[in-house]
Amino acid sequence: MLAIEEDEQLMVKDLGNRLYLDSGTLTPLLKKLEEKGYITRERSTQDERQMMVSLTKHGQEVRQQLPCISEQISLDMQITKEQFEQVKDILKSFLKSEFQ
Repeated sequence: MLAIEEDEQLMVKDLGNRLYLDSGTLTPLLKKLEEKGYITRERSTQDERQMMVSLTKHGQEVRQQLPCISEQISLDMQITKEQFEQVKDILKSFLKSEFQ
């Protein structure tokens, strides 16, 4: 949910690129998020082959809480915020190199 900005409507393909996930992996996750009321999925008006994703009001509320959850995880793991950010950056670099 952090990959979708608050007022953003995003194509599933672009969301997959941001997360380094293919549509076969992403689609079931999006269906679950939609069932729980966090996102909406609808066909693009310009190209009906494309599915657009956006956060619902409930999804935006939950999204605002996620940074606090990340901070709590780093506290529970007894690592600093900087170390947590380093791990995230390393994982992002790894994923970029794997999918290019």
